[in-house]
Amino acid sequence: MSKTRLYSFFLMSVVTTCVWGQTMAPLQELRKGYQISSLDAVGNQLYFVSEKCDLFFSYDLIWKQLSTYPLDHPEKQAEVEGVAVYGSTLFYVTESSADGNQSKVWVKQIGSKDVAIELSLPDDPDLTNDGSQNLGLEGIEVSSSGKLLYLVRERNGEGNAELYVYNINYEGDTLSLSPIDGVTNPYTIQLGAGERITGLDLPGEENILYLLHTKKGVTYHADKLPLDDKGLPLDIKIAAAALESIDFTKSTNALPPSVSSNLEGIASTSGQQLYLTSDNVQGTGNCSQLSTSRTLLALAKTDGTLLDLTNPGRLPESTACDLLFPDPLPGALSLSTTPVKRDTCCSRGDKNKEINHSNFPRVHFDFTCLCTITIPKDIKRGEFYQVVIDNVNLNAYDIVLNATDTVRSRALQFPGFGALDPTKLAGLITALPGIEILIPTVSDGSGNNNKGRQPLLGSQTQSSNKINEINRLVESLGDYDRRFRTYLTRLTQLNQKLLALESRYRLYMTTNQTSLNGAGGTLDLEQEFHQFLTVSVQLSRLKCQVDEELGKLSGILASPTNVELLANPQLKEVKAYAGEVKAAYSGLSDLIGKAIDRIKPDRVAELLRSATTLSSTGTYVSLPIQMNGEEAKVDIQFLPKDSFSNLQKFVLPTVRFPENPFYWSVGSSMYYAKFEPERIGVTGVRQNDTSTVYTAQELDPLNGEIGAALLIRGGKRFSSDEHPKLASLGAGWHVAAGTGLSLGEVVRPRGMLGIGLTFGHDHSLAVDAGLIVGYSTVVSDAIDLDQDFSEPPNVLQNNLQSKIFLSIGYAYRF
Repeated sequence: MSKTRLYSFFLMSVVTTCVWGQTMAPLQELRKGYQISSLDAVGNQLYFVSEKCDLFFSYDLIWKQLSTYPLDHPEKQAEVEGVAVYGSTLFYVTESSADGNQSKVWVKQIGSKDVAIELSLPDDPDLTNDGSQNLGLEGIEVSSSGKLLYLVRERNGEGNAELYVYNINYEGDTLSLSPIDGVTNPYTIQLGAGERITGLDLPGEENILYLLHTKKGVTYHADKLPLDDKGLPLDIKIAAAALESIDFTKSTNALPPSVSSNLEGIASTSGQQLYLTSDNVQGTGNCSQLSTSRTLLALAKTDGTLLDLTNPGRLPESTACDLLFPDPLPGALSLSTTPVKRDTCCSRGDKNKEINHSNFPRVHFDFTCLCTITIPKDIKRGEFYQVVIDNVNLNAYDIVLNATDTVRSRALQFPGFGALDPTKLAGLITALPGIEILIPTVSDGSGNNNKGRQPLLGSQTQSSNKINEINRLVESLGDYDRRFRTYLTRLTQLNQKLLALESRYRLYMTTNQTSLNGAGGTLDLEQEFHQFLTVSVQLSRLKCQVDEELGKLSGILASPTNVELLANPQLKEVKAYAGEVKAAYSGLSDLIGKAIDRIKPDRVAELLRSATTLSSTGTYVSLPIQMNGEEAKVDIQFLPKDSFSNLQKFVLPTVRFPENPFYWSVGSSMYYAKFEPERIGVTGVRQNDTSTVYTAQELDPLNGEIGAALLIRGGKRFSSDEHPKLASLGAGWHVAAGTGLSLGEVVRPRGMLGIGLTFGHDHSLAVDAGLIVGYSTVVSDAIDLDQDFSEPPNVLQNNLQSKIFLSIGYAYRF
């Protein structure tokens, strides 16, 4: 039951180990006649129950530790056939009861001393087990939500299995079951002759229900029953033969006679690994003695193969370490070869709110050809530009700009994996120096008692059983000693392989080339990374195996019998030998751990990144830099990163941006224009007391006018190539237009258009000349100035005139 539930049980199990649990032992404890009848799984924990021994078990797949708990079932003679765990609640079913043959469902709080409570089934189905055609409940499962309970009857009188689905109701500390709306129990699972359903499992990530479908000694399958979104089967009648299934028949029938093939439990972990267990019903039936038929606990693969986890004689390579650290498959690393198109981001953004710069002006040159450089001519203040340098080795040089950019700040350093010396462990275990365990001699009355060979225990009355125990311990230590040397050899091989891989990259660095630019062709990053990954996985698996061996060895040495033996002073050589073997395994585990730490993926990735760009001459492109306009220049330096490389330092003269030859300016000026307004003088002579006679006389006109002007100018600077002196003064020519006001006797507006020169850079002196248009006064030709006038005559009129002007003033260029 690969479920998110039961995290609380994992914690609860730790707490209750001392309170509720009886013992903790290796998995080989299941060789006893427990008759395991069901299996459940949560996370890395497996849970199973004994059919007749009133025991409940949990097994940690990581720590390889089996814990045993009393079930305290109230009906001691009942056969427990199914188990499911949700939270801290244990659900189980019995196939037959102590007072009859009716199957029942029970619930119990884990860790509680209270007895299990029977759950009444809605509609009170007839689940009689008559021991022949009619069989009782065999499997139980709880949904990941804890709201649905699934029960399976392995076979009814018609030869078909039955599936029941109920609601689980929680009311305080009590539980009850109720029918599901629209569901008519049971669902019928049509089977073949002699077939039965012996277990249930709900994988956490799939809408299926596994049905353990067996015909003893013939076929074994895990059928996948599809479920709808409510967790219910799609049809009331289910043909088992039509379901998709995993076939374990070949692997199960290939089990040796000493292993029970009576599969009765199925469960999947959170990692979607499927496990199976068998009921060693043909065993002795004695819960405390070793059985003649061993329980099977196996990892089931999708191809139908089984990996026996309870086989004490299996090779270390067949341990669960292979499952935790499988070899990476070739091609499992899917690397895209499509280059990243970095320019695609230029089209993003809301054009109504943002300004996009898709093509920045560039300071561009080739590092292998330093005789030419491209400098943008039309860059303006506030605009962005980039520095682009082709054919530069960024691993060899730091590129320093006057505006700090994102560049590598240190010399290329290849990450090393450290030197491991496994040979230091080789002499840690000394050969067992002539220890010879002797069977005590008994006098035959002849007086020849073989005095030259004294018994190790110093007592002829020592039992031969004790001698055998010593011999077994020494033999076991010898086995661990030999396997240790095999592990040590394996570590040495992996270390040599790792050093060979690293040496190749050291050669790349020494010769300043990689397969990217050498004769070997393109560097296959996927293959390179796969080699390192393979070594890493093999090291992890090796450490897992060594730690597993160390745990077993510690368990052997900690057994009461061996503790007593090793406490005997006469067995000090054996005790020293045991300490050496254990210390060797511990040291080997630490050494492998260091190797694993030194080949972490990030270190490998750094090595590969360094190698791929070791001597490749690429293009350096700076981040966009905004020109401030006051100092249009950039300083570029190429500084060798490695002080031992003998590379030359390059410092480019300051690159000054040419100013934009075109400019605009605005400013005020004083102008002089050749306007000559005419004037008259009026004289009045009193004739008598009531009348005055006026005469008009023409005066000399004004000789030009002075005024103030506000001009806007657009022009072009003189080129330094054609007019170097003028260019040095910042001179430029322009067209000017604007308005002016005369500052004479009468203030008059003027319109002005002309050309001119500007001297300076931003703040400039402007000289302009051109046409000025405006009104000026003239004497009317219609009036005779020689006549007398009775009142002051109005003989002046305004005429629109155009003249030439000359102005000088201030201009600010932008």
